[in-house]
Amino acid sequence: GDQQMAVARFGADGKLDKTFGRDGVAVLNVAPGGKSAEVARAVVVQSSGAVVVAGPIEHDVAATGDAAKDTDVAVVRFDASGKPDATFGKNGIARVDLGAGRAVSATSYLADTSWGIGNLAGDKVVVFASTPALQADRTDADYVLVGLTSAGAVDTAFGTSGFTKVDLNNSGDSPRNVAVQADGKILATGYSRDGDGIVSPVLIRTTSTGQLDTTFGTGGLATAKVLA
Repeated sequence: GDQQMAVARFGADGKLDKTFGRDGVAVLNVAPGGKSAEVARAVVVQSSGAVVVAGPIEHDVAATGDAAKDTDVAVVRFDASGKPDATFGKNGIARVDLGAGRAVSATSYLADTSWGIGNLAGDKVVVFASTPALQADRTDADYVLVGLTSAGAVDTAFGTSGFTKVDLNNSGDSPRNVAVQADGKILATGYSRDGDGIVSPVLIRTTSTGQLDTTFGTGGLATAKVLA
């Protein structure tokens, strides 16, 4: 059925904070009429008390066939009381379409997705996502760090026009978490699967503005085959 983004707030006593949202839960249907693609996977609390969640949503809820499997990334901000923050994106929602999804086999479909989110200075955010590789002969996804302003717009001062794309040896890249260090540098973690099916952990570090940190690993990337 049609899923919604939701976040619950608990007090120090472990009970739902009934002053937040509706009886402690804030809910927003980002893609009304969708199916099961809409998922809130990561959350941060900003300096104002606003709560920001991120995850994948349907690209087009009216689409059919393979096109119905295409997804984008949504970032939703609730104010400190649990209401959608109208000063962020459109009615509290920022949608990011990183690229068109596509079927890569009879049973597999690749599309935009996201997992981690981190707070940056000035209540900007960074989202750790992935998108299908652009090359027609590729059947894998690449990592993407997305910078958004405090108003929910793509931050063109971040990375290259708002995006930092990382491709690890044409492997299947799966983002997971992101943390912002005390010095403002961004550390993203995930895993990549090579052509032999071997999965390796991956660390990516960038500056606060999304440039790969060449003092970390090899060109800002660190990985190793833990089990071969």
